[in-house]
Amino acid sequence: MRILWFSVTPSMYIPFNNGHHGGGWISSLEEIVRQEANIKLGIAFEYPDTDFKKEHEGVIYYPLNVWTSPIRRLNKSFRVSAEEKYLIPECLKVIDDFKPDLIHIFGSENCFGLLSTHTQTPIIIHMQGCLSAYDNAKYPQGVNLRNILFSRKYSLKQKFFEWKGAKIFTERAQREEVILRSTHYFFGRTHWDHSITRLYNPHAEYFYCGEALRNLFYDNKVKTMIDRTESQLISTISCPIYKGMDVVLKTAQLLKNKGCLNFSWKIIGISDSPFIENHYGIRAKDVNVDYMGVLSTNRIVEELMNADLYIHPSYIDNSPNSLCEAQILGVPVIACNVGGVTSLVEDGTTGLLVPANDPIKMADTILQTLKNKILMEHISRNEISVAQKRHSKTNILADLLMAYRTIITKTVHKK
Repeated sequence: MRILWFSVTPSMYIPFNNGHHGGGWISSLEEIVRQEANIKLGIAFEYPDTDFKKEHEGVIYYPLNVWTSPIRRLNKSFRVSAEEKYLIPECLKVIDDFKPDLIHIFGSENCFGLLSTHTQTPIIIHMQGCLSAYDNAKYPQGVNLRNILFSRKYSLKQKFFEWKGAKIFTERAQREEVILRSTHYFFGRTHWDHSITRLYNPHAEYFYCGEALRNLFYDNKVKTMIDRTESQLISTISCPIYKGMDVVLKTAQLLKNKGCLNFSWKIIGISDSPFIENHYGIRAKDVNVDYMGVLSTNRIVEELMNADLYIHPSYIDNSPNSLCEAQILGVPVIACNVGGVTSLVEDGTTGLLVPANDPIKMADTILQTLKNKILMEHISRNEISVAQKRHSKTNILADLLMAYRTIITKTVHKK
């Protein structure tokens, strides 16, 4: 089978690519697929390289270098349609060169999904999130774009980029709806992303495929509950405001003011959050919250193994890798009940669920869980068992191959 990926990252094209928080699930999936002799893999992605294609270890890489002039880059910054104007023709050149049996697109939020209207080659989109849902949950309660634009914590340059980013985000969400309606095949991994594809395209076919994790998380490390005077909480949060940094600060403030818990709360992924701190009047250092920034995979594993609880405070998410990584290591998780999280966390069995934007319930759940070592051990054992099956490389490859073969066979029969 000749399979062509259109990826939102360079995957394994760049040696030792760190990607998001030290690695990405697409490169992890490529490592698995590389071992399959029956697949000839091509991967196209945006990247500033002068070569049309390069082959390495059996994989043909196509770096799409289209933003080659200031005018093009300016157009991209202000108009989503610029991606379609410049990227789609280059994508069609790649398709013509590679001649795939199937095109596998990662994410519905980029313009690659529009290729379904330009080629007869079957296309399957691998759901990541859903911009329409994210757009709806973009700001916490009491926050809007106006607050950010008038914030004293942002420079004029930062405010301009916030305004522009909000505009582009909404335009991408509108384009995504067109893509979802025009694509027939989808990969997903949660009840939530299945609902999304079913809502926008009732006649589409949906295939389950679990998410590949970075290799270090498959090492079967044994998490032990540590008796100590200071409890260690940990979260992984990226820049978007809907990732819930405000929930962290408000929850931490409640825990600190209550005075019955000696704790520290480490935040992996960001180095500061000036707007949130200023808007809510809560300084991270005053409530025992410590920003760690982006860490290497080794360091993330180390920090997780030393933590008592992993907290996922996001307002919206599909299947966050960070939560899955905590589970497979056996770190008991507490997560907001949003998006696809319920496909990962069975309340009381493989983690604990709390309502979104409910720092009171979050704080109480943290306190009660830390008091109940039996529950923590119960969750740890169960989540390791479930996560090992969910992220099994063997199962992921089997599900992927089954979908590929099914779609290609149907396409051949139609011809």
